[in-house]
Amino acid sequence: MTSEGRPPWAAFRVPLGVTMPGKPALIDDKMAAYYTARPSSTIRRWAAEGRITRYKTEGGETRYDVFEFVPALRDPDTSKVERIGGIPSLMEHIADAA
Repeated sequence: MTSEGRPPWAAFRVPLGVTMPGKPALIDDKMAAYYTARPSSTIRRWAAEGRITRYKTEGGETRYDVFEFVPALRDPDTSKVERIGGIPSLMEHIADAA
C-alpha cells in the first residue's frame, strides 16, 4: 500500500485509443484483475477460453496484453469501482487472429 492507502498499481492507467503497433503492453493477472475489477481467476479463464492472448516471459511467467481488456471505471480520488470492465468477445478475438 502507498502512503495514501492505495495499492501500488492504483495509478496504472492506459490512455484510451493508444496502440503500440506490433508490441503488446504486458501485465500480469493481478494487474489485469485490478484494471478490469474482476478476479484473477476470471482473467485466467478468459485466456483458457481464447478471449485474450496469453504470453510467456523468458522466466516462464504468464502475461496478458492490457489493450485486450476493457478497463473498469474507477473514481479518480478513491479508486472505488464505479463500473467493472467488460468481457472480451470470443468471436472478435478469433476474428482478429485470422
